Formats: sequence, structure tokens, C-alpha cells
Amino acid sequence: MGGTDEPDVVPSDVVTESIPVVPVRSPLRAWRFATVSLAVVVLFAIGLIAYLWTVSVRWQEHDDDLVASNYELGAQIAKQQAEIAKLEDSNSLLTEQLAASKDSVLALSNEKAQWDDDAAFAQLQVTTATKQLNQAITVSNQLARCAEGQDQLVGYLNEPGDFTTQQIADFATSVDALCQEARQAKQDLDESLTQ
Repeated sequence: MGGTDEPDVVPSDVVTESIPVVPVRSPLRAWRFATVSLAVVVLFAIGLIAYLWTVSVRWQEHDDDLVASNYELGAQIAKQQAEIAKLEDSNSLLTEQLAASKDSVLALSNEKAQWDDDAAFAQLQVTTATKQLNQAITVSNQLARCAEGQDQLVGYLNEPGDFTTQQIADFATSVDALCQEARQAKQDLDESLTQ
């Protein structure tokens, strides 16, 4: 302590305490973390928005397709119903012709026994009319099944979530085949009626 170069001695009864060092957090690090977190959230939100937009566009296109299909099926059903009404009129006419033919056969056979040839011809007309009536009834039933199939198809198209696109397409193909058979049977009936 005086002029000597002796080190200062600390008395042993003095206790020294060390002060804990607390690291200072940089506000720059907190801003970086917040910026990166916000960027991740924004990118995720953009991706989610893009996905939802794509799904929305696809559903709109699907809805437009269903509406167009419904209009087309409605037109087909209206056409088939008009054909059914025409066939029902033909059935009524054939029923009346059949009744008239039967009455004329009975009258001819009762009045003149010698007119066997005329009676046979009348019987042939009755048989022909009966065949045509049975054919018309069959065609009417086929067209009715066609219309029912198309009505059922419209129901499936209105509830697309219950069926896959392939199931609906397969059912539409079978309905189309059924309706094609009915149209062919109707054409055959028309040709037999004009003979």
C-alpha cells in the first residue's frame, strides 16, 4: 500500500459475490422470428385460397354440366311422353277396330253361313288387329319403362353425391339402350299399321 509494488490483499473475511450475467435479447431476433412466422402463415393462406378457388371452379363446371344434362333429359322425356300419348291414341283406335271386327265377324257368321270365305277374311282381320294391338301394348310398355328410366336418371343427376360419375354414365347407357329398343319397336309397329 504505500510505495511498494505489493498487491493489495483482500482480507479473508470479506465475501465477494458475483453478479449473474443476463444475456440481452436482441429485438432484431424477435422481429426476424415474427417476420418468418408471418410469411409462413401468409404462404399457407395463399395456398389454401388457391386450393379452395380451384375446388369452387370445378364444382361450378360440374354444376353447369348437370344443368345441361337435365335440360337434355327433360327434352327427351317430353319427346317420349308425346310418343306414349300417340301410342295410347293408336291403342284406343285399335281397340275400337278390334271390337268392330269381332262384331262384324259374328254378324257375318250368324247371317250367312255360305260366306265362309268372308268370315275367314274377317277372322284374319281380327287376328291381325289383335296382333297389332298386342304389339302396340308392348311398345307402350317399353316407352313407359324408357320414360321411367329417364326420370330415374334425372333423379340420380339431381343427387350426384350418392353415385359415382361412372355409375351414372353406365345407368344412362342402359337407359339409352332401353329407349332405343322402344323406338325400334315403335317404328316396327308404325310399319305394320301402314300395311
